Formats: sequence, structure tokens, C-alpha cells
Amino acid sequence: MALNSKLTYLSIFAGIGGFEVGIHRVFPDAICLGFSEIDPNAIKVYQSHYPTHKNLGPVQEVKVNETTNIDLLVGGSPCNDLSSTNVKSRWGRTLPPGLQGKKSGLFYEFIRVLKECKPRYFILENVGSMKNVDKQIISDLLGVQPLSINSLLFSPQNRKRLYWTNIPLTEEDRQLLKKDNPRFTMKDVLEPVNEAKKWIFDTSESQLYQSYIKKTEKYGSALRMALVDSDGDHCPTLLAGRAMWVNDKRIRSVRKMTPIEAERLQTFPDGWTDAISYTNRLRALGNAVTCDVITFLMECLHRNER
Repeated sequence: MALNSKLTYLSIFAGIGGFEVGIHRVFPDAICLGFSEIDPNAIKVYQSHYPTHKNLGPVQEVKVNETTNIDLLVGGSPCNDLSSTNVKSRWGRTLPPGLQGKKSGLFYEFIRVLKECKPRYFILENVGSMKNVDKQIISDLLGVQPLSINSLLFSPQNRKRLYWTNIPLTEEDRQLLKKDNPRFTMKDVLEPVNEAKKWIFDTSESQLYQSYIKKTEKYGSALRMALVDSDGDHCPTLLAGRAMWVNDKRIRSVRKMTPIEAERLQTFPDGWTDAISYTNRLRALGNAVTCDVITFLMECLHRNER
């Protein structure tokens, strides 16, 4: 791929288009040869921004012509059966089944498509909390060790993820990824006070909130909910199945996190998920990739192709 040519890419497990946002920030003329996604809400968001991109359907149905020139394959395969935060043995449940699970086992479809399309580069994203045995299987099949990247480098969200890629990184790039001092705080993503007030709710009458307070005292952070201080350094990982509240010191009230604030934590443009409901917006963002991480990797790719 010469510098003056257009990057071609295939996006599977595409979600709401986080990979696409990162790719087009660096390669604005990049050409999507198709995307694969099955979640109706994610598809609705994706197509509201990329109406000309062809939906190839379930990943199992994605077929690639060997003569098609694909520069880049990207995807964030399901983490449902890999994440240790999804299944906790302390709650009396079994440990995650890993790549043997029905959803996370779809990773092998990424390998199949990779072999079929033979792209010059690839990026696979998944959770950092998976078992070492699963991490090694993925690494062996892809032929590279993963990069551990925390979204704290790009937003005030503590989100550790693994990225397998064959895009060359310089030693300076790798040293940057090792930094653990956040460059952003929650103040960087908060909406104005007038907007924040619209999301206040009565905590004294909220069973969900009262349950959260009681369980926090008993179990600490091992919860599916989170309360974040508006003047805090960072917030926990956005998860598809976890509520997120803000203790907003500016208005002296606990309120729901706004969709735009969640979008900013994932470094999407404001209003990216407008096409769907509040609950589905936060769920979709919890499943998404952090756009600026992909932008960083695309900058590495662009530099390598000069």
C-alpha cells in the first residue's frame, strides 16, 4: 500500500463502528469492503454513519474472494466467555469457559477469514482479563503477542484490553503504551451543568441505587454497577451490563451518566449513538472498542507505510 493509495479494510464483529472511526481519522479515504454484525441496535448505529457499507451478515457467513485486495482486517470478537468479570466463582458460579464457549469461540471465525483474505495487516481486540491459556491460543494462531493497552491513555476510563496486531510499532510507541499516569480526568468528559441536571433521579426512592449502596459496603467493587465522582481521576470500565452513575459535585446530586459522557469515555464523537435508546446506547458503548486506541494503531500503520 503506497501512501497515496486508499486503504481497503474488512470489519467483522463491527459493533457500532469504533474501528471505523479510528481508521477514518487517519485514512479518511479508506474503503470498507464489508462489515459483519448481528446485534440490531449496533447495526442501527453503524448504518446511521456508514449507510453505504455492506453488511455481510453473521461472521459465519462471511466469504472472501481470494482475488480481493484487503489491506486490513479488524474485529473485536465476543468476550462473553472470556472475561473474568462476567463470571465469578465467588458467587457460586463456574469459571468462564473461554474459547470453548459458544460466543467467544467465534474467534475462530476471525482466524478463518484471516486465512481467506490474507490481509497485509490485522487487529483483533478482546478483554485483558481472559485466562492465560486462552491468551496463548490466540497468540499462537495469530503469530503475535498482544499489546496490553489501557484506555486511560486516551480518556479517563480504566479499560484494559488486549490488541493482537502485526502493525509495526517503534520502541517509542511501546514505551508510550506502558505509561500508567492518566492524562485525563472526569472533568474532561462531563457535560455542562444545565445538561447534567436533566439526568438527576431520586436516590432515596431508587431500589437499584439502595441495593448498590448496600452491596458496595459488603462486596466492594465486585458489582455490576458503579458510582463515579465528577471530580475523580477516572472511572471504571464501561460494561454492557453495568449501570453507571455520577456523583456530580457541581449540582450536589447523584445522576445517571449521560450518553454523550459515555461516548466521550470511549472517544466516539458526541451523539454517535443517538439512533437508539438510552439503555441500548450504554450497552452498545460498553461493548465497543475505544476509538482513539485504533487511531493510535492507524497512526503507527500510516508511519510505517510512508
